[in-house]
Amino acid sequence: MVTEEYFPRGKTKTDTEEAKPSAKEQRENRFVNILSEKDNKQTKKKKTKDTKKKQPLLTVKSVPTLGYEQMKEGLVVGGVVSEIADYEVKVSLPCHLVATLPITNISSTYTEALRKAADDVTDEEVDDDIPSLSQIFKIGQFIVVAVVTCEQTGNKYNLTVSVDPKLVMAGRVPGQGDLCVASVISKEDHGYLMDVGNRTVRGFLPNKTAQKHWNKNLSVGMVILCIIVKKEKGAVTLKCDPGKVFNTVNKEPNLHNSLPGTLFKAKVVADVVNGVKVEIGTDVEGFLHADLFPVDSPNDLEVGAAINVRLVNILPTVNTVLVTGRPIWPFSDPFEDLKSGTLFKEAVITQVQRRQLILKLSEAVVGCVTTRNAKDGTEIIKNLKEEYKVGSKVKARVLGLDYFSRMAMCTMKKSLVSGISSLDQLTIGQKLTGTVKRFVEKGLEVSVGTNLTGFIPILFLSDVPLKHPEKKYLQGDKIECRVLNIVPEKKRLHLTSKPILVKKEFSVVANFDDAEVGTITEGVVTKITKDGLLLSLFGEMRGFAPRRVLSSEPIEFPEKLFFIGQAVKCQIIGSEKDRNRVTLSLVIDDMKPLGRKEKERGSKALKLGKIYSGKVTNVSDTGVDLEVVEDDIACRCVIPTNHLTDNFSLGQVLIRAYKVGDVVQGVCIHHDVVTVLSKKKTLLDWAKSEQVPETFENIHEGSLLPGFVHSIKRYGIFLKIPIWTGQNTVLVPSRNIANFYVDDSRQIVEKGQTLMVKINERDEEKTQLAGTTNFKDLVKTGTECVSLMKEILEDFRFLRTQSTDLGKFGIGDLRTATIKETTEMGLILDVNGTVGLAPKSTLGGTEAEPGSCIPVLVVFVDYQAGVLEVSCDPNIITSIALCNSPPEVGSSVRGKIIMTRTEHNIQLVSITHPVKHAGCLVFVPSAAHINDFAGDKAETSEKPITLIIQHVSEEGEIIGMNEKQHRMSVKKMKRERSHSTSKDDVNKIKRQRTESESSVTELLATVKSQEIPDFVAPKPPASAASAKVSIPEKKLQSTKAVEKDSDEKNSGKEKSAKPTTKKEKGKIKKQTTEIQPMEICNKDSEKDDVNQDKGEDKFRAQETLEDPGWDFSLTRVTLPSWNKASIWDDSDEEMTAEETGTKKHLSKKEAKLLRKEEESAAEEAERKVIQGENQAPQSEQEFEKLVLSSPDSSLVWIQFMAFYLQSCQYNEAREVAKRAVERINFREEGERLNVFLAWLNLENTFGNQDTLDKVLRDALQRNDEFKVYSQMADIYTKSSKLDDAEKIYKILAKKFRKDKEVWIRYGLFYYKNSRIEEGRFVFTRSLQNLEPKDCVDISAKFAQIEFRYGDTERGKTMYEKLVTSHPKRVDLWSSYVDQLTRIGDIPATRVMYNRISTLGLQARKMKALFGKWLEFEKVHGTEDQQSEVKRAALQYLNARDISTPMEA
Repeated sequence: MVTEEYFPRGKTKTDTEEAKPSAKEQRENRFVNILSEKDNKQTKKKKTKDTKKKQPLLTVKSVPTLGYEQMKEGLVVGGVVSEIADYEVKVSLPCHLVATLPITNISSTYTEALRKAADDVTDEEVDDDIPSLSQIFKIGQFIVVAVVTCEQTGNKYNLTVSVDPKLVMAGRVPGQGDLCVASVISKEDHGYLMDVGNRTVRGFLPNKTAQKHWNKNLSVGMVILCIIVKKEKGAVTLKCDPGKVFNTVNKEPNLHNSLPGTLFKAKVVADVVNGVKVEIGTDVEGFLHADLFPVDSPNDLEVGAAINVRLVNILPTVNTVLVTGRPIWPFSDPFEDLKSGTLFKEAVITQVQRRQLILKLSEAVVGCVTTRNAKDGTEIIKNLKEEYKVGSKVKARVLGLDYFSRMAMCTMKKSLVSGISSLDQLTIGQKLTGTVKRFVEKGLEVSVGTNLTGFIPILFLSDVPLKHPEKKYLQGDKIECRVLNIVPEKKRLHLTSKPILVKKEFSVVANFDDAEVGTITEGVVTKITKDGLLLSLFGEMRGFAPRRVLSSEPIEFPEKLFFIGQAVKCQIIGSEKDRNRVTLSLVIDDMKPLGRKEKERGSKALKLGKIYSGKVTNVSDTGVDLEVVEDDIACRCVIPTNHLTDNFSLGQVLIRAYKVGDVVQGVCIHHDVVTVLSKKKTLLDWAKSEQVPETFENIHEGSLLPGFVHSIKRYGIFLKIPIWTGQNTVLVPSRNIANFYVDDSRQIVEKGQTLMVKINERDEEKTQLAGTTNFKDLVKTGTECVSLMKEILEDFRFLRTQSTDLGKFGIGDLRTATIKETTEMGLILDVNGTVGLAPKSTLGGTEAEPGSCIPVLVVFVDYQAGVLEVSCDPNIITSIALCNSPPEVGSSVRGKIIMTRTEHNIQLVSITHPVKHAGCLVFVPSAAHINDFAGDKAETSEKPITLIIQHVSEEGEIIGMNEKQHRMSVKKMKRERSHSTSKDDVNKIKRQRTESESSVTELLATVKSQEIPDFVAPKPPASAASAKVSIPEKKLQSTKAVEKDSDEKNSGKEKSAKPTTKKEKGKIKKQTTEIQPMEICNKDSEKDDVNQDKGEDKFRAQETLEDPGWDFSLTRVTLPSWNKASIWDDSDEEMTAEETGTKKHLSKKEAKLLRKEEESAAEEAERKVIQGENQAPQSEQEFEKLVLSSPDSSLVWIQFMAFYLQSCQYNEAREVAKRAVERINFREEGERLNVFLAWLNLENTFGNQDTLDKVLRDALQRNDEFKVYSQMADIYTKSSKLDDAEKIYKILAKKFRKDKEVWIRYGLFYYKNSRIEEGRFVFTRSLQNLEPKDCVDISAKFAQIEFRYGDTERGKTMYEKLVTSHPKRVDLWSSYVDQLTRIGDIPATRVMYNRISTLGLQARKMKALFGKWLEFEKVHGTEDQQSEVKRAALQYLNARDISTPMEA
């Protein structure tokens, strides 16, 4: 072998040695499709200057093609819209690729608008502003997309793209004249603000150019193609005229910034296998595929020819440029009405290429067949030229439409060409044969043709439900089907294989045109309700069959006769297209009544009113299914959930305790398609008794019968009673349901609820009954609540025996628990593997540390939630642990409530007294009767209660009755026997009254003798009204305190009506004198005389807070008397008198004493006037002396200011005010406040806003802000500065929102100024800000304001709500009648007094109310009406059991 040495120290090479390609050559080899063949032998390198010109390393022989493998995230490519759906757009890409553009990938602005519309579904305007995809895009439209994801599933790819400018324009910096993608951000006055994908640059589209866009309705979020006509710093001006956008030639191509769709001038430089190679500009080479040749001259592309091309895509890494010669504007649909699945029987082959065939399907449509779709089988033809020739005719079916290349993708496979291949070939109701593909969770997938799969929902598989349908339908099985529904836009095909629907011939109802009244068709039950059946027809049609037309005989339990998925024959009896409603009937002339066979079977074996036992076959939420065997006849029965117990709240809990195979006993109450049994104890006991009325004739008025709610109507409820023949329903009107007003019966009763009913009306002709369930109208023995509690405990025992996890626990058990977690609500415990909850109120000081063990008491077992409620109180646990002596029946005990369950009407009480029974647990019913809807909610766990032991069970469960309920039951029984009581017995009972009944006796005596106490209101004499009486400072301060107390009483709290005792007379006397600031009692006068020498000058200056002496017409300055400040003006004296907390009516002795004191005060005032002791100063020097002697008296300083104001010396008056606030002792806050208020009044009248604001700021710093703001608001209001007053009230409401007086003043301000609605809004705000305890008081205040300044009827409504929710608040009733009396509504007032007389309150409260009523009738009524008051009082006394000691 010959070798040649290149360098003395170099290595020699043989001419047969192969050289390895460089790294650069390896990279180029990976991204180029077809490379020129090279000689593998490396020639010898020679250093010579005569070397030949180097040949290109790589030579491309064919146009590179795009594949899904090259679709990487971020790749930008041009595409054409091929299909538009509701939530996505299909896009055709080069090389026959297809991508999906979701609705969320349009633009960030559009996505945000969609999110806002989804969050606010109620705003219809938002939805209207968002354009749909069909409004944004158009079939055939050229768009630029960026690849988001490309996922492969088997042999299929899911390519997702986006047109968001942020993704499409990422990294590109387009210049002037370049193409760009922009989305509309907002609409401005002169154009649109556009997003061009750059955070630092914004685009602007003028209105003039926007009107030239093909879409005239540009909306926020839409994406359009534009060109940049002007570029500035931070902004670019855009143009969207399609003619200029798509026809502007880019003369200087920049591959890094150019977008797909950019137009270039190019020259053909070479031919390649499947296209041509072109040169763009001077140094850019591109490739034009034959499929993308210009449509007008595809064969004229010779080397050297000039051609216009558009950029399609740039392959990454090697910068291979793909272009197209097809026009993209104007947008057009080349396929018109052509759809996928269309079969062409004589398609002509126009071109035969190595890997595809070009077909002529019609004059305007060209098809393409790839090697994969040319022939059946797994073998692929490698060279189509060997199999097919140009001009031959073939049969081809369209598989898809490629809008980018304008070709229809076809197949010539025989298996796909024959048979059904598209939804257009099918019609609803058409029968066909399919092949089972696979069984999925919700149904069966069936292949019915070429690339066409149908779905059979599981309800439409067979006539009867199948437990294991996957075992019946195997892959590859043939199945007869019928088209149920076709949804072309979603490409869905629903089928049915029910033999009844497939084999039977009937009228198919697929739309409202087919739904003619009288048409008989077949439907499938898809939903069963208590009101009827929902049936599915063909197509999208649905129909409802009401329960009344399910059969010619009544059916109460349709769920027991029909099942979901059942095919039934039905007839259309109503069709309303505008309401999208079809009404069906299962009653057809030639059919037997449905359910008759089942009813006859049950009625033949089982008799109504008899008790039977059966075995549980099924348990559902609606009830327990039983099988009862009687006389060798197996009958289907059901016990509905609401018939498992009389305690309605336990029904849903008990239903979970029953298991298949259990034996259950019940009384037969109804025959339907299944026989209905009841396990209610009241009905079982009634069936066992011998008092059952068999027929309607055996029922009389006054009969007391058990029943259960059958139906609830607006006007009342219907009860079913256990009468086994004839009429067995009773109507109970709404007024007779309960012992309180019932607005909506559905809020207090439930269907199936047990109630006792008393018959009070009986119509023999119509065989109708009416009754009452008001438990006060029923005859009660006092043991109803005990019986109810026994049944509840029996239900608890049953639940305990049936429960596996909670069966080991019982109420009253003592256990050891481990603390798992401590929360704000209490403790979470582990009690022997079960979760226990200990509320914070039951910890009793127990130290709670996670992981520690503590003893607990089980107070309730919640079987529904599967948890225990326990108590950790060590005192209770210790007493229960030591308890060994249960109380006897009939004994009286006291205890503490440790558990209350209002839903079950049960309380658990731990006995505390007597000590020998301490720790025993007693079950107490909180409802007095099964008809007691309200229950006893007065008792709380904090207040001990007294119990009467009623029953002790064999299990040791103690049942007690609240002493209050026990006393009421005894009263009721005694009252019922009162008609047979003799006079001697009455006298005996009277002699047995206790001293606590004295109030009742006094009231009776008062009414009988008509001796109503004199209620004398204090009236000062005329002389005292005009006199100026000196009042000590201490007395002024005490007056403030009294008025504050009076305001608190005005809030609506109940006032005591106890008779005045000797000890209280002094208090009353003191209160009376303090409340009247203008009057001084004798006692105070004597004290003043004693101290007169010590401080005569000081007291002389402290006169009454009246007119300080200036001319009101001139100054409009008034003395700020905070002590007498009120939210009411002078016109509100009557309302203030109604609300004052002092006694309005005094006894004769008190009134006489008060008049004597007033006369003494008037005489003393007259004496001082005569002697000149109260003569006002007349000069500046006299005032200076007066302020020196009384520097802390605000009255002196204010009179000094008034002296200057009378002579219009405003600055001097201001200086006096300044001296006063600096001179008055800092402890005299009230005096300093008075001066500030006078100063504020002065500045408001004679100053400007700046001086007023300055004084106000100073006043706020030195005084109580609340008082300053309140008086400032009054000053503004009286000076008609309503806007300023409103601002002050808003400040008050913000700073003191927890103060009732603020809201009253604020609301009254609006009402007085005729701004009623704003005042009502203030009331609403007050309820939101005040404490719950203050809501009643504020409501009463605004009700009074409504009466005076607003709507009287609204005021009545507010009062009605108050007295209904708080019937024991005497002050509310009294205020209500006062308002009615004031407006002159005498009939309404009289009706209100009648209502009050039936309240049944304590005697001392009723005494005052009856006295007030009698006083009202003396003024406005007649003697007969006064007698009516007596009768009402007597009726009240008779209603109270005089043999029982009354509450003090």
